[in-house]
Amino acid sequence: MTLKMPENLKRYGKPAAAAAVAAVLIAGGALLRPIWAAGESGNTAAASREETVKRGDLTVGITESGSATLESKTVSYPVQVEVEELYVKAGQRVQAGEPLLKVDLSALQDEYSTLQAAYDSAQLKLEQAKQNQTTQTITAKYDYDSTLLGGQTAENQYDYTVSEIAYNLNDQEDKVDELADKLGDLHDERTSLRSARSEASSAYSAAQSAYAQAQTAYAEDPTEENQAAMESAKAAMEIAQEEYERIDSEYDKVCEDYSSTSSSLSTARLKLEQLESQQEMDLLNAEADREKSVAQSGNADTVYQATISQLASAVSSARAEVNTAKKELDKVGEYITDGIITAPVEGLVMSVNCAEGDSVNANSSLVVLATDTTYVMLSVSQDDIADLSLGMEVQLSFDAYDDQSFSGVIDSISYSAARMGSTSVSYAVTILMDGHPESIYEGMTCDATFITRQEKDCLYLAYRAVTTAADGTETVKRLDPATGEAQVVPVTTGFSDGRSVQILSGLEEGDVVLIESRVKS
Repeated sequence: MTLKMPENLKRYGKPAAAAAVAAVLIAGGALLRPIWAAGESGNTAAASREETVKRGDLTVGITESGSATLESKTVSYPVQVEVEELYVKAGQRVQAGEPLLKVDLSALQDEYSTLQAAYDSAQLKLEQAKQNQTTQTITAKYDYDSTLLGGQTAENQYDYTVSEIAYNLNDQEDKVDELADKLGDLHDERTSLRSARSEASSAYSAAQSAYAQAQTAYAEDPTEENQAAMESAKAAMEIAQEEYERIDSEYDKVCEDYSSTSSSLSTARLKLEQLESQQEMDLLNAEADREKSVAQSGNADTVYQATISQLASAVSSARAEVNTAKKELDKVGEYITDGIITAPVEGLVMSVNCAEGDSVNANSSLVVLATDTTYVMLSVSQDDIADLSLGMEVQLSFDAYDDQSFSGVIDSISYSAARMGSTSVSYAVTILMDGHPESIYEGMTCDATFITRQEKDCLYLAYRAVTTAADGTETVKRLDPATGEAQVVPVTTGFSDGRSVQILSGLEEGDVVLIESRVKS
């Protein structure tokens, strides 16, 4: 009887797949046991082996094969050189900036220094000329526009100034007249209120006397008639008082307005006198400004063009000096260094492609450095690619290091098919390894398990050690550490990788359980 692995088990890692196959075989054995019993007359007996409860990680994932690729940096030189000294060998680790080799470039140093100084000076002059051109062009354009506009609007500006002078003078005269009229009105109103206030004061005094007489009469003869007369006199007195206070308040307000208006009128007359005395001088200044603006606008274009030409000429001259100095410097600078070629990055020397005394052509590879970044390249079938995602954790097992495990994460997943066949399609996946694995060489092969589920630091034991009753109760046979006798203990299980199962309760790390099987005696 032949048992085949189901297709859906191929997606799991090798340990998980093996466990899944083992489970199938166990199930097959259970099915075959009645056949054996029926076909043979021999007796069977129970056999058992011990299994210890352990603590560790249970993992299920997708496993594919791939190979390591080291991120590298090629060191070359832009001109042909002769290698004078080598400082590194393949397999040696170097730091960024550490010398790798030395080439012979002893000539032209003094000439290069002289040319460099001349080039720096020319660059500084060019920058100064450009800055002057930018700022002074803006200033010249503003001056040109302003001068031209001033000439075009000189007559209008003169007319406006004259009109403004006349307007200010007339406006001030109107203000003086307005204030004078207002002051006259306030004077008349004040006189009227003064007379009214005097009359109201007399009326109020008379009402007070009448009220006093009514009070005396009532006190001497408290009849209802005298009482009514007293109350009437009191009411009349209160009315007279209110009228007097109203007129007195209005009189005070008019007096205050009169004083304020009188002060404003004095100020306005003083300003009018100033405007009248300044009018002639303002008209003379306006005429002078008009003549000056017209004269300047006629010469504005000539002045502007001359300024622009001078600025452009200064920049062109400075740029020509820079170009000449740069050409001379580049001729020498292309071949001048300190002769020491250093490591551009920290890493491991993968290969040295020259020897002392060699003449190496321009841009030829001198040294190849591997950086601290290591990738694993592999292909994943279309059945599994949808289960992967960027950043997913990966366990790596290299064929060269059976006793070591490595880790990484998915760095990239290609959406273009890497390989297509009649029945299969696969996609390129790149894994970035964790840390700096110096023991990994270019091209080393490995198995990569993409972790789809993992329980870390859990108790587990072989799945076969657990017995499940018809009602779902799970038990194991645990050996009593004191007596050595097997005891049936209920347990609660969790995640399983197909070979081992997580123990959630019922057992402790180090407990010993029995795994039973039936054998022919």
